[in-house]
Amino acid sequence: MEGFKLINHTADTGIEVAGHTLEELFVNSARGLYCILLGEKVESRLKKKLPQKSNISLDAPDIETLIVEWLNEILFFAVNKNKYFDKIELKISGNALKASLAGGIFEGGFRHEVKSTTYHDLKIEKTKKGYRTKIIFDI
Repeated sequence: MEGFKLINHTADTGIEVAGHTLEELFVNSARGLYCILLGEKVESRLKKKLPQKSNISLDAPDIETLIVEWLNEILFFAVNKNKYFDKIELKISGNALKASLAGGIFEGGFRHEVKSTTYHDLKIEKTKKGYRTKIIFDI
């Protein structure tokens, strides 16, 4: 599997995510969240480009907590500011993340409303091809 795929979960929804690196796993997880929130054709809903980048810095006690905090930050920008980031540059060092995000403002409502990212069965695994995980969202 490359990138992400949507999965069904009792009363919630989720994604299975893969990436060659941890950074790619985190970027693909954000793309999966956007797919749940906005559908697959997000670009057609963008009404204007953002003139400047947004920056995020996060520290967590472990990598699973870091991905939950990362996705909840992405969710915050989408729900509260209608921001969609299509250019994500990030660096992970230990359990810390620094990201520079560029994108635009989208219009229209959500395909599915997501309340938060959960820790349900969350485990980031190292594989021969990189990293993978399954993430469940509370809807």
